Amino acid sequence: MAVRIIKLDSGAKRAIPILVTLFVLPATFFVLEWFIADAAVGNASQKEVAEVLVYLAPDNPITHNALALILEKSFMEEDLKSSLFHHKRAVELSPYDYRFWLDLGIATDKYADPAEAESYLRKAVELAPHYARAHWALGNNLLRQGKTEEAINEIKQAVEADKQISVAAVAVLWQFLNGDYQKILMYVGDSSAVRLALSSVLARDGREEEAFSVWNELNLTEKKESELSKELLNHFLSKRKFHIALKMLKQMGDQESDFEKIRNPSFEEVIKTKGENIFDWRITDGLSPQIAINLDQKIDGEQSLFMFFDGTERDNLRFIEQTIAVSPNSEYKLKFFFRTNLKSKNTMFWQIIDANTDKILGRTDYLMANTDWTSMEASFKTEDKTEAITIRLSYQPCPSLHCSISGKVWFDDFKLEK
Repeated sequence: MAVRIIKLDSGAKRAIPILVTLFVLPATFFVLEWFIADAAVGNASQKEVAEVLVYLAPDNPITHNALALILEKSFMEEDLKSSLFHHKRAVELSPYDYRFWLDLGIATDKYADPAEAESYLRKAVELAPHYARAHWALGNNLLRQGKTEEAINEIKQAVEADKQISVAAVAVLWQFLNGDYQKILMYVGDSSAVRLALSSVLARDGREEEAFSVWNELNLTEKKESELSKELLNHFLSKRKFHIALKMLKQMGDQESDFEKIRNPSFEEVIKTKGENIFDWRITDGLSPQIAINLDQKIDGEQSLFMFFDGTERDNLRFIEQTIAVSPNSEYKLKFFFRTNLKSKNTMFWQIIDANTDKILGRTDYLMANTDWTSMEASFKTEDKTEAITIRLSYQPCPSLHCSISGKVWFDDFKLEK
């Protein structure tokens, strides 16, 4: 069978690439516009920039959402209205993205109608049933509308989905339930996250004993590993609740710190320059005196504390101290041994300071300038509100322009007797 070849007209040949170009160029430009706008949204922080991005990609929900969030920050009535418009436009362009429904609901709740916002937030929860922030926003909205039972259920789901929401959730319910922490535990669950959050809120409200009681129900791992536990301990210490702080440390596994007991009394353990435990020896920052452990000179155990003074001015000397939990209205004796080889006398002594009031409760005599191992003691009485004392090596104030200390000192075998 004969094959007949049909030749195309040269004009038709030229028309095909032109038609393809006319089709591809707008599509490419559209995709490029969208891509540029989408990529630039993350860096848009000014209203004018966000408006340009919306102009470049008017059908991109991300640009509308970004502009809406920026407009919210101005707090001007006109901008807030425009913000709600762009939030709604983002939802229209992407009706199955829970993020846009959530932002629309939050904005409407803040600046318009809570009842209308509820419908948007319910849509966000419907699209993202396991997302904590959606449940959290809906729960807050319902709580403000007086729909308590539903609100608490949503807040509970938020806490279960994200433990980090626990503190905020407990704080909200704390206000709503007038500080009834038993109801909070009943409503949102008795999880470790809730207990940690609740103990923090109780402590901030000045209810330290209850805060410790709630926290103490956690297991050892939860107590030791939680950052909130560290924050709670720091709160107790900042409020000078030393008895609770000591109990908390012991519950976290510290069995060396104890009530009415000097920790590491013979310096058999390492002494840190910046100890994390207030009930342990602490050495302040500085270079002088040099402080170390000495194996050659000791009274009890295998070593003693050694201090070398190189002639540095007294005002620039660092000191060593320890805080000990004690009973109020009680009489005690501080006892220890020391050895010296100093070039001057009446240079240093130990002070006993009330850790609650900073009042000096007592002090030792000056250390003798040159002596072999000698015992020393000081009697003192605590006051009504004393929960702890701090024993601190202190230096005699300089009576002239220049005073320095040179020589060596050893300490060992500290005791606190009642």
